[in-house]
Amino acid sequence: VKALMYSTADFAPGERGFLSFAAEMSVTTFGTEANPFGADPGDVRLACGTFNAIDLKTAVVFDFFVSNNQVVALYERLPFALSQDNPYPLFTELIPTGVTTTAGEWHDYEIAYDRKNDRAEWLVDGAVVTVRESIGAPPGEHAPVVKLGSVKIGGGLFTLLDDLHNDRKRTGDGAKTPGLDPQYRRTLFGQGARVAFRSFRVTQA
Repeated sequence: VKALMYSTADFAPGERGFLSFAAEMSVTTFGTEANPFGADPGDVRLACGTFNAIDLKTAVVFDFFVSNNQVVALYERLPFALSQDNPYPLFTELIPTGVTTTAGEWHDYEIAYDRKNDRAEWLVDGAVVTVRESIGAPPGEHAPVVKLGSVKIGGGLFTLLDDLHNDRKRTGDGAKTPGLDPQYRRTLFGQGARVAFRSFRVTQA
């Protein structure tokens, strides 16, 4: 995380358990062509602008990561809510959407959460691009499921070059493939990103 701002307000699902958060976002990334990893300059792990949503109580995260030519959804559960009585699994899933974009192009990004059916949808310009069910469970699994009570929304600038599964003592994740820079030796090489937002919207039903 290089910059991150969240709403001071928290937003809860409505009476039917539905909550969506949306914004128009424009992203330009730069300085990624000569990256030391031989990665595609548009790889969101090099630099990206982000639209973020997080439930601080359950540590469940839904995001969009955007570069000059990639739109990637993120589904994640962070470790900060772990306790001895609640040793839930940790995960980070980057999900390519196939959406076409260009530097500085505006798109409408929306994340919709259905508390009743434990389901989340990621939408770009009104079209569903990714769906995840059994929210709270790691990708491909059906438990543990959690019910999100309130969500903060925001935006930021990220790099994701390092090992996403870097808390190996807690995750037992030694067998998984590391990121591009697991030792944090080349994480910053002069790259950058510019992000702009407009028309934030929250729907509760």
